[in-house]
Order: sequence, then structure tokens, then C-alpha cells
Amino acid sequence: MARKPKQPKELARVEASPGRRGFAVTALCLLAVMLLWIGFQATGTSAGGAIALLAQAAFIVVGLGALWVAMILWKATSVALVLTEQGLADENGRVLAAMEDIDRVDRGLFAFKPSNGFLLILKSSQPLAWQPGLWWRLGKRIGIGGVCNGGATRAMADILSMHMAQKKGVGDGL
Repeated sequence: MARKPKQPKELARVEASPGRRGFAVTALCLLAVMLLWIGFQATGTSAGGAIALLAQAAFIVVGLGALWVAMILWKATSVALVLTEQGLADENGRVLAAMEDIDRVDRGLFAFKPSNGFLLILKSSQPLAWQPGLWWRLGKRIGIGGVCNGGATRAMADILSMHMAQKKGVGDGL
């Protein structure tokens, strides 16, 4: 009988709050409906026909884009983020940051971070990635948060901060 490989211990989990997730998707869908309605209701006049037609097309394209982002947001926020001793990954196994690559956690007032979230500063630059409402990665920075539960993101940030302090030798006596 083959043994399953040992799963790393889960230290923290962040997932989308159902209310925030529903509100964000609904807001994007309402925006899309309004833009599409304006786009299909607009009529051009003979004097500015070309400009009006261009504006009408722009409303329709942006409205369809808002619907597309709403679908991506719904799908992206169905997956939780899991912090283990190896690092931060989503439930599907996509690694956001290995623990040894995390330099520090920034939860400051003026940090460029998502709502209800925190910012991870990495030691090395990573490829651009974005899961709307959940996380984004730009170079050496990863923003966690958005439609997530604020308590869960604070707990994850605290655990990461304690881990970083222990790694640097600060607070060993705690």
C-alpha cells in the first residue's frame, strides 16, 4: 500500500468573503449593463456622426470588458490562499511566493496594498500576475486582499511577520 506524501501544515488561510465577493461581482455587472445600455441607446447626429459612432463603440467595448472582468473576478475569488511552512500558494497549488523568498510584510497606512490586505516584499522579482479581488504580483511586490475577510488577512500577515522576525533572529525568546 503506497503512502500519500505528507502535506505541509497549513498555517493560515485567506478566502473571499461571500458578501464582498457578491457585491464586487454585482457592481461590475451593473456597470457593464449601464455601459452597454448607453452604448446601444446612443444615436449619432449627422454633424458628429463619426464621433458619436466611435463613442458608442467605446461604451460597448468597455461594457463587455466589465462583464469579462466580473467573470474573472468570480472565478478568481473561488480559490483560497494557503500559507504553509514552504510559502504562500493557492488551493490549486500555484505558488505565489516561497517562504525563503519573502523579505518582509508591509501593512503600513501608506503601503500600496489591496483593501483589507497587506503587501509582501520579495527578495527576487517575479512575473506579473493578477487574480482580481484576491491578489496581484508586480515585480518584487505581492498584494494580498481585496474582497477577502480582513481578520483572516491580518492573521496571515501576523504569522508571516512572526516568521520573518524569527528568521532574522528577533524575538527568539518569545
